[in-house]
Amino acid sequence: MTFGPKKIGEVFPDSGVLASRVELFSAKVKITGIPEHEVTEAIKGLLFMPQAEVKKMIKEQKYTDREGKTYEFKDGYTLSALTLLDMA
Repeated sequence: MTFGPKKIGEVFPDSGVLASRVELFSAKVKITGIPEHEVTEAIKGLLFMPQAEVKKMIKEQKYTDREGKTYEFKDGYTLSALTLLDMA
């Protein structure tokens, strides 16, 4: 099942410096084929996890991948979007 972007809220990226807002959207997409990483992409890949693991990752503010490498999980846009989705 797929559905187009649905606005879930807005955030102020840095209210002390900027007066701009950033809109946050959710969407469901159907993945067809095998995703391939492109040289210019900063995104490492797709990650699917249960909601309980997402909440743990938010609380701990870190994510450890299968190879044991740990990444900080402190991006304001992502945290805001996940919080708004959890409230829906």
